[in-house]
Amino acid sequence: MNRFSPFVDGFEWLNGAFWMAIDNISKRSYSCAIVVWCVCKNNRVIWDIPVQPSCRLDRRRIVTDQVENVGIFLNDNKMMWKRQFSVEPGRLWDAIATKEGLSHWFMPTDFEVEEGGRFSFKNGWDGTVSEVEPLDHIQFDADGDSNGYLRFELEAKDDGCVFSLTDRMGEGADPKKIFGPDTPVHRIYQPGGPGTHWSGVTAGYHGFVDSLEGHVTGNKIEFDYEEMCKTYQRVLDDHFGHVG
Repeated sequence: MNRFSPFVDGFEWLNGAFWMAIDNISKRSYSCAIVVWCVCKNNRVIWDIPVQPSCRLDRRRIVTDQVENVGIFLNDNKMMWKRQFSVEPGRLWDAIATKEGLSHWFMPTDFEVEEGGRFSFKNGWDGTVSEVEPLDHIQFDADGDSNGYLRFELEAKDDGCVFSLTDRMGEGADPKKIFGPDTPVHRIYQPGGPGTHWSGVTAGYHGFVDSLEGHVTGNKIEFDYEEMCKTYQRVLDDHFGHVG
């Protein structure tokens, strides 16, 4: 899942100390490149950061380097997860736009594959298929006036297909109103406030795309939901400007 998890899990204190040091360096009158090695299972480079005088460090790049294929923000309430697979377009389309296909990696789903058709994600939500273009994209609009939707797209390439999952969070969506009071904070962390993504839902979409990759390519990816929630806490902080 996270090739740097031995570091992140065991050396959080070093992470904080590192950033304090780098922030101090960035205020000096010289430029440099910082490379920090972590003695962990794989002995890999954790950070390689060019530091310019009086620069504002881009922690977003560091977080996305730590976890492959992390979701990106298109705006404050819209995120995308993109992945390339070495499969034929038809194989991928069947996985994202049929009941049987969705049941393997997403949720059991009842729906009519046509514009205006109804859908129901088991343990999820109901709505209308607002757009569908075979071998190109399908969009699921949630019921109500929240303007939330989920969109799957594929783009054929010479060596396979690029898949993207785009989620537009519904207006006013608030995990504290959805989940019980005993829900761990790291699952419902929402620094952008109601109507924006929270850690649990972003980790969940990341896991869904991992599952899709396993389904269409056979490349099973180890996934730890709790750890991914903590990772996306940092991703959300990076976007909304909450630097701990």
